[in-house]
Amino acid sequence: MYRPSFYDVGDVFVGGEWCASEWLNCSAYVQLLDGDTGATIWVKDFGPQMTRAAGTVAKNDMYYVSGGFSGDMSVDNLTLTEQTAMDAVTIVLDSDAVAQRAVMIAGQADAGVQWRESNYVEVADDALSVLCYTNCREVRTTASTQTAMFEGSHGEGVAKISLAGVPLWAADVPTGWSMVVTSDAVYLSTPWAGPITFGDTTFTDWGMGDTYVA
Repeated sequence: MYRPSFYDVGDVFVGGEWCASEWLNCSAYVQLLDGDTGATIWVKDFGPQMTRAAGTVAKNDMYYVSGGFSGDMSVDNLTLTEQTAMDAVTIVLDSDAVAQRAVMIAGQADAGVQWRESNYVEVADDALSVLCYTNCREVRTTASTQTAMFEGSHGEGVAKISLAGVPLWAADVPTGWSMVVTSDAVYLSTPWAGPITFGDTTFTDWGMGDTYVA
């Protein structure tokens, strides 16, 4: 089980991965729990093509779950097509756990790293922000033909997508494992070893991994 999201009315939305045996035959899932009793309201199993359900958030009767997927994957009425081995994915569910749309992030096929994953998603105002790490390049969705590209040397970063499913932008920055989104900014924290560049500024670590907030 990964980071829980606490819903407006006190319910708890969680995601995770269960395996038939240790790290074998694993399947990603999300679960909505009653905040007063802990009883299960519903469970959504995405099957073995989706790895983990590492990022979850619930807002305005919609539920967002992020992870990675491989192969062509069907979720309710959506068909997700993998482009580069494993692609990052964020799936949007309605209050009945039915998939409405999805955000997919593909990598650069010749980059050597053949998988990527989205491990954090946040919703603020009229958009959702998604973290992607390891060889992240093109952002696409099931709701739009418009795309956004990560342009830079880090191969990871944060993408912003409208709630209607239109990619707005993608920023190539070191992402780490934490993100806070407000109406006018996205805050990231990341551990990093070696020189690291944010905009026009390059920092040098103190001999081992340092933690940065940007």
